[in-house]
Amino acid sequence: MSRPIPDEAHTREVLLMGNFSRAKSATEQKGTEKLRKFHSSVRLFILGFTAIVLLGASVYFWERTAPQRQQAQQQAQQLRRTESKPTLSMPPYGKSAHITPPAGHATTFTGSGFTTHCVYSDGTEGVVGDLVHPCGNGPMLYQFVQDTTGRANAVTYEFVRP
Repeated sequence: MSRPIPDEAHTREVLLMGNFSRAKSATEQKGTEKLRKFHSSVRLFILGFTAIVLLGASVYFWERTAPQRQQAQQQAQQLRRTESKPTLSMPPYGKSAHITPPAGHATTFTGSGFTTHCVYSDGTEGVVGDLVHPCGNGPMLYQFVQDTTGRANAVTYEFVRP
């Protein structure tokens, strides 16, 4: 069987259709390329925007929690200092155990709500900061602290060279 020979008009239609489809295909490729570039730009914008928002949020919350972090660090330092020093306990309005400083040393007490008492070898007693019976110089037998708060209390102490 032989194929019928297309007439000239039919051939032009086929050629035009082929050119049209090729042109349409080229246009679609350009459009797809533009769409890909647009999507890429949008993704890049979203990524950059997210990074900036996260950075800003982290700086905001870092600054906002700074006082809490400082307070926690101070509490930890105070706890370390307190743990390394010996402690004297006192009942409400009561006296602590007696401590004797080594020769040539003074005692530094840390805490609140207490008075420091010094007892000397001649039997006299003085109170630190008391104008009538102050602690003075002389051979000290021992020291103790007394609570002034009316609640159980504790202080830390250390021996230092004056």
